[in-house]
Amino acid sequence: MNRLNGLALATIGISFNQLVTEQEGAPAPPKPVVPPATTDRAEEASGSAGSDPRRYSLNWWVAWATIAAVILALLAWLLPDPFGFGDRIDNAPSANVPSSASLESAMWDAYSRQRYGEAVDTATLLINSYLADAQALQQQKLADNVPQPPIGTVSAEERGAIFADGPLNSVAAAYLVRGLAQKELCLRAAGSGDTDAATAARDSARADLQAVSAFPHARSIEPGSNSNAFFAPYGRAIEELGRLSQSTSPLCGGV
Repeated sequence: MNRLNGLALATIGISFNQLVTEQEGAPAPPKPVVPPATTDRAEEASGSAGSDPRRYSLNWWVAWATIAAVILALLAWLLPDPFGFGDRIDNAPSANVPSSASLESAMWDAYSRQRYGEAVDTATLLINSYLADAQALQQQKLADNVPQPPIGTVSAEERGAIFADGPLNSVAAAYLVRGLAQKELCLRAAGSGDTDAATAARDSARADLQAVSAFPHARSIEPGSNSNAFFAPYGRAIEELGRLSQSTSPLCGGV
């Protein structure tokens, strides 16, 4: 890679030197042979055309612009993300992505219908789209020493405050639901004798359930309960990890 960079820069330097040499070393145009009476005017015209500073200034600008364009092209080719925009673009939700609340509702619905693959896919879309927002909200609450929201039935004011942290709540619920769905997929795969699939689902379930602990201020609505009953996803994840460690399945019991 260093040789390639050196070759590219050497090529740029040679091209630039040739351009400057051609401008500085170009022979002056011969003076026209004119009658004696018009010699002064011809010399003035010849000198003016051969030493116009505007022409050389324009050539210098063209040379520098060409070099800058070549350097930028080399950077774009040699470096995958020279200016660090990749993370910002990846973490930015697309205009076609539904809201975090809509995705969370669809995720819970798929899980309750035992459509575990669909639940995993919806949870993954939610996490990929809103993880950066959830992390920022959680970090800000920890920095400001904000108390954790209550659990169970809450007042209208508390309910509004919880819903204000939509991405935080939805992402934590997504990790929880994806972990629960992967656990069910592990049990299905183990029951059919597919040990590889069961092992992969078990490892994914464990990682997702453990990831919920990064969002202690998140709250979610109990599925099937009234709209004021909230629970902490990280608490539910801890319960599931303890419960699954006692599973009778030899493959999925270590989730």
